[in-house]
Amino acid sequence: MPAPSCDAATFGDTSNDAWIIYQDNNDHGSGYEHFLLPPATLYPVHYGGGTAGSTYFPFCSAGTPATIIAFLQTSMTAAGWTLSGVTASGFSGQYPITGGHRGVSVQVTSSQLWYIRVFHAPLP
Repeated sequence: MPAPSCDAATFGDTSNDAWIIYQDNNDHGSGYEHFLLPPATLYPVHYGGGTAGSTYFPFCSAGTPATIIAFLQTSMTAAGWTLSGVTASGFSGQYPITGGHRGVSVQVTSSQLWYIRVFHAPLP
């Protein structure tokens, strides 16, 4: 699948190595964040930002917001996440860990720039 058209302000020139494409999964070694991303999903190498206690990860994917959300719902549920507050533009997810759960907020208003916000501390 070809690389998607991405938000230039966030992703810059996607013809070089300033981005990473995921065809398989999103496991950065922590285990609890392991779920499949949509095919041909990009994110900048220098990702992240946000507020204390959480990090926003920007992504860009082929498809539409609806197909991205549907893919993530399927992959996250299969990986053991519990989803809530599902709308046309996103949802929340929780994954059980000792002492509580990990949380994410998924916001997809455009396939050219969408976010997963990861909360760092265990939530009760």
